[in-house]
Formats: sequence, structure tokens, C-alpha cells
Amino acid sequence: MVYEEDYIQECGEPETETFRVELTVNKEQLEAVTQPLDANTQVIAGPGTGKTRTLAYRAAYLISQGVEPEEILMLTLTNRSAQDFRDRIASVVGTETMNRIAIHTFHSFGHTLLTNHGHLLGISPEYLVTDQLDQKQVLSNVRYKLGISDWKEFNKLKDIALKTKLRGFTGQEAYLNDSVLVNKAMRVLEAYNEEIKKFNLLDYDDLIILTKELLNKYPEVAHSYKTVLIDELQDVSFSSWDIIRTLSVNKSLFVVGDPNQSIYRFIGAESSMFTMMKLEIPNLSTISLTENYRSQQLVLDLANSLVEGTPEAITLKSYAPELKHIKPKLATFDLESQECSWIVEEVLDLHKNQGVPMEDIVVLTRSSYTAGQLVNSFEAHGVNTIFVGGKSLLETETASVVLTILRALHFPERNIFLIELLRGYKPFLAPGLLSKVLETVDDNSPLIEKLRNYKLWATPAAGLKIREFVGMLDHARSLLEDENMEQIERIFCAVDYVLNEIEYFVRVAKRTSSTNLLVRKHELTTLKKYLVSLEPIIQLKMERSDEQKSFLEVLLHSTSFYNVQPQFGQLVISTIHAAKGLEWKNVFIYNVNDGSIPFYRSIDSPEAIEEERRVLFVGITRAKERLYLSRSKYSSRWVQEDIRISRFLTPNVLERLDLIAPKKTTKVSSSDSSVSSSIAATSALKMTGWDEIKAKYPNVFQKREMHMLLPNRLQSIITPNTSSQFSQAGAGPMVAWSTLRPAITRCYGHHPHHGLVVGSHVSIRFLAGFIPRHRVPRLFL
Repeated sequence: MVYEEDYIQECGEPETETFRVELTVNKEQLEAVTQPLDANTQVIAGPGTGKTRTLAYRAAYLISQGVEPEEILMLTLTNRSAQDFRDRIASVVGTETMNRIAIHTFHSFGHTLLTNHGHLLGISPEYLVTDQLDQKQVLSNVRYKLGISDWKEFNKLKDIALKTKLRGFTGQEAYLNDSVLVNKAMRVLEAYNEEIKKFNLLDYDDLIILTKELLNKYPEVAHSYKTVLIDELQDVSFSSWDIIRTLSVNKSLFVVGDPNQSIYRFIGAESSMFTMMKLEIPNLSTISLTENYRSQQLVLDLANSLVEGTPEAITLKSYAPELKHIKPKLATFDLESQECSWIVEEVLDLHKNQGVPMEDIVVLTRSSYTAGQLVNSFEAHGVNTIFVGGKSLLETETASVVLTILRALHFPERNIFLIELLRGYKPFLAPGLLSKVLETVDDNSPLIEKLRNYKLWATPAAGLKIREFVGMLDHARSLLEDENMEQIERIFCAVDYVLNEIEYFVRVAKRTSSTNLLVRKHELTTLKKYLVSLEPIIQLKMERSDEQKSFLEVLLHSTSFYNVQPQFGQLVISTIHAAKGLEWKNVFIYNVNDGSIPFYRSIDSPEAIEEERRVLFVGITRAKERLYLSRSKYSSRWVQEDIRISRFLTPNVLERLDLIAPKKTTKVSSSDSSVSSSIAATSALKMTGWDEIKAKYPNVFQKREMHMLLPNRLQSIITPNTSSQFSQAGAGPMVAWSTLRPAITRCYGHHPHHGLVVGSHVSIRFLAGFIPRHRVPRLFL
């Protein structure tokens, strides 16, 4: 990186000799870094302007001015951001000093406080953090206890309850709202909270909510910190903001972020945090960082035009003269398969013909759903890809199974883990007998003891199965205690043994494809690599702890998250959300249409639309050198007149794009061929007066099922001339129903899944060919 000036600051480490730190910062960063020790500072840092560098040098400056490293608390949202900060601050002040700074995600900070001080709120220090499988089991218990038989209704109530939980909506407020639905959801939430408390579990929302409560009631638990650094303020929820505000009392506060990169509203983040901070934090200074060291200016011009006129927008200027100035491109295609194939061809050209490493290229998409076609297309060309943005490793089926096994082995008295193992992974007991067993187990009766005393209640046949299950647990536990192996080896041996005994992979192979079996095995291999990488962290925690805890116990109380890192030579295909904070020399953004960006679920909300604008802004600003946007007019998933170009690509924005229409050299898939035919058929149907048919039979077209649309009404528009029009349009003499169905739907004006119904009891002559009655399917509204 090239900076205007280098500033030198003497930094002294307590009880060590003074050392020099070169603060390679620009003038904007220097103003932020050297704010007074007791100042409250808000830094609006645009993409690529050195946010992490500014945070790190602020910490170094504080230490140079006599602040002890232990008096600095740094909070961020993700482990990746926390690790970036650790790496950067270590490079400035050294690893030893870095280790003395409290660097946390909001969740790990809450976990630490609640472990050490949760007893003040009546929380046992032995609590565990739930994973998705635990939560599913707890919610199943809640549904049973509340007597809600309708899964659809329960899922709706559950979604409202869990979303409400983090936002602090109380039961009293729900009843004042006089909403039957909300009241039911609050019953679910109350029962859910009771269940996880009974099992001594906390979910991730609890780590935030209870930390807020702890700090409000007992602020002295955080008295050791004199200054608080906050990363990515725009991604903070109201509950997390309450934690920040409480921590800021009698401390200095230094936050960085960018309102135009606020894209996590769906998990409670609020872009208004910068405005709220100005209202609630006294004596606040605001500094903007505008000098971008990531992207060339033509990319920044596009990004600036996208957010021009929005609140808090700053004009970014490029300070990366070494980058090539290449105008961003927008490529438009008729079909999605052409768009997809073009991206593959461009990536291969960059890699093979221009020598660009695959790790310098990324393909971004708005949602994980649209990534599937891209992954398949690249893999068909032998490109090694990794998709980032779906489930993390610890959310996969295999990881959930492994975590349940480890928890069942280490916490046999916790009924929930044994129940999961019994119900989910092998029918050790017949369903009826299992239900009978579970009914006799109460909160004070460990299930493991019930199983060990099976002779008192089980039949001989069932007893054999129970003895087998208990014997498996005992042997696996003995493997965990085998001192002839390293601790991580013990865990692997125990897990492999149980997976084999419950026939996990055998059952995966039976119920799914061979490809899925390979995926599950790969998940296990990756999980083991992840556990190996955690070993030094866990060992360090064990050394620092005053309590004697096993490796597994410390591991199971850890809140570490897995972040997928691409291997050398892999092409990253990622959602835009997952790419936030990262950068590549060459960036492709796929499917820049309305319905994709902005996402179709956001179109009815002005706030959501503005967030979608920011999503595109984040995608664009990942690019250092080359930027390619692409779109297609027709989708292979549904047929429309024309998929509208993203509303964010206004004339002012389009001026900054090189508009290209690549040659159609790609092979068209059969599904897209059908789309092409249906487009042609639509044109022909319009020429035959379809609108007149709808006008002539208005009652028929209002019915939910259009059995009354008789063949003669269709034949009334079929003439020799019509047949010729179809042929000229490219539909051919024999028009398949798969071609005509979307064509009729397009004329009718509805999504293809909401079209008309043609009675299957009739044969209809379409043009020069015949479709037998058994080939005329029903098409439902």
C-alpha cells in the first residue's frame, strides 16, 4: 500500500524496553488514531479505506500513551474480523502484547462474562451453548407440551418467537398489542426459554440478552476496561448496542463502520446505529475515511454513483495507482445458461490465457439458491470450486451428529443429548417403546440411569438393544479416557467408533445418493481438520484456567465458529453477504436483475430495498481491478416477458459501465431451448388474439380451475395461418405442451405455477400435430 506519509510514534510496553512502532497511516487515519484518550469517536470508514489498520493503530497509540493492554476491549461480530484484528495488532505491538488485549466477538464476550459472573443471575457456569440440533429437540418438546399439532402453525409461531427474543419484545408488550398471533408466539417463547433453562442450555441470543442484563445490574464486572473499540457498527443489533452503550459509561468509545455496508437487517442489524450513537453518546467526534487502497478509480466511480444521495454517503477516492484502470462491464444475455457459460469462459480465459490465479477470482451471487447452476457449470469444466455462504461446517448434518455424540459422552446426565442420539441415529428402541421410556423420565431422573436399569421395565428383546446402546456409550467413554493417546486422537477414536456402531454412513448411503455420501464423509474430514486447528487454542485456555478441565470439556464450552477458507487454486463462488470484508482482483456479479438484486422478498419494503442497494454496493467494492456484472432476460425457472434489469442500474450508473452483448457461442441447454420455444409460441399466441379470448369468456378466466376451456375455444384461434405463424416463430409443426404451457401462462399474465387448468379428459389439436388426452396435463392456479 502507498500512503501519503508515514508517522512514527514511540510505544512503550509496561515492564519492557521501549520499542518503536511505525504508524503507516494517512492523514485521515492519523486524526482518528490520535484522538484524546477519553474521547468518544465515530469513524465512518468506506470499503478499502483501512478500517482494521485504523483500529489496530488506535490500540497501539493507546498503549503508547500508558493504557495497559488489559484495559482495552475490542468487540466485533465475527471470528474472522477478530482474527484479522489479532493479526494486525500483533504485527504492530507484538504477539505478547496482543494476547493481553481482550479481543472478542459479541458472543464470545458474553460467553466469557456469563461463565465468570453468570452466577449473579442464577446461571450455572456449566451451561452449554445450543447448536441447531439442540434447538430443534427443545422446540419439539415445546410443541408437544403446548399441544400444537399443526406443524405449519407451530413453525410460524416459532419464527415469530425467536425473532422477537433478540429484539427484547416482552410478554407484557405482546398482550398490550392485543394480537392473537403474537400472544401465541409469546407462549412458545416462554415455553422455549423454560426448556433450555431446564437443560442448562443457552442459545446465541441468550449470550447477548443475558450479557446486557448482567452489565445493567452489575456494571462492575467490566470495570477493568478503560476503552472500548467496536468494529462494524453498522452490523450491530439493538441488543448489542445496549451492551456497547452500557460499556461506554466512564470509558472512551471508538467505533468504526460504514452505513452503506449495512446488509444484515435480517438478523437484527440496523444501519441507523450511527445516527443513534450521535444522539446517545456525549461529546462525539465523527471522522470519515475516504482514501481507498483496494480498488481502481473506475470501480469506485461505479460504487459512488450507486449510493450517491443516500444518507452518510462518502465519495471514495482511489489510492491504488498500481492497479489497471479497466472500465467495469455489464453483459446481457437472453438465457441464464448463456450468462452462466459466459462467466465460465471468462474465468477460464483469465486463468489459462492471462495467467490469473484462481484465488484472485470470485463469482458473487445474491443468494445461495442461484449458486447451484454456477457450481455445476464450473465443475463440468474441471474447475475446483468452493461455495461460501451456505451452512458453516458446524451447522452441517455430520457436525451436528458428532457434537451430539461428544456431548452425550461427556454429559450423560443431560437427557437431551441421549434423546437426540436415541431418536435420530439408530432405532435402538422401537418408536413405541422409546416414547414409553421418555414419558417416565422427568427433569430429576437422568435417562442414562433409566437405561442402565432396563431389566426393571423392558422386555428381553428390548433389553438386548438397550444393553447394546449403553455398552456402546461406555466403550466410547473409555476411549476418551485412554491416556495412551493424545487428547485429540481420543476424540477421533470415540467419534469414529460411535459413527460405525450407529451405522451413520451406511444409513446415509441407503437414503441418499453416492454424491451426498461423499459430501458427508468430506464434512467429517473437514471437521477433524478444524478440531486439530483448535487444539492449541483449547490448550491455551486450559493452561490459563484455574480449574482442572479436560480437553473435551473446554472444547464443548467453546463458542468458536468455523470460517471456510479456500485452498490454493480453488475458485470461490460466494454469496455477497459472505464476501463482505474480503477482496479479489477480479469479481463477477451474477444475475443483476430485479428479483435477484433487489431480492424478490424485499420489493415491498422501502427499507429492505435500500438494504438491497447496499448489498450491490458491497459486491461492487470487493473488486480491486476487473469487475463484471451480468444478467439474462429470461429465466429457466420461470418464463416472463422480460426480467427487468436491476432498478439500481439507473442511467447515471449505466454510464459507468461498458455495456456488452457477447456472442452466443455457448451451447443452449434443453430447458433453455424450451424457454426459447415458449417465447416464440407466446408471440404467435398474441398474434392469434388471445386477449380477445380472455375478454370473450371473462367468467371462465376468473374460475380457479378452467375445465370449461373447451377445445373448440382453442380451435377458434387455430387456423392454417396460425400454424404458419407458429412455424415462422420457431415453434415447429408439433408444439409440445411444455412449450405451450408457459406461452399460455405468459399471455394469461401469471407465474407458470399459477396458470390455467385444461381438462385432461379432452384431446386438443394443436396446429398440425396432435397431443393425446393422456399427454395433456393439468396446470393449476
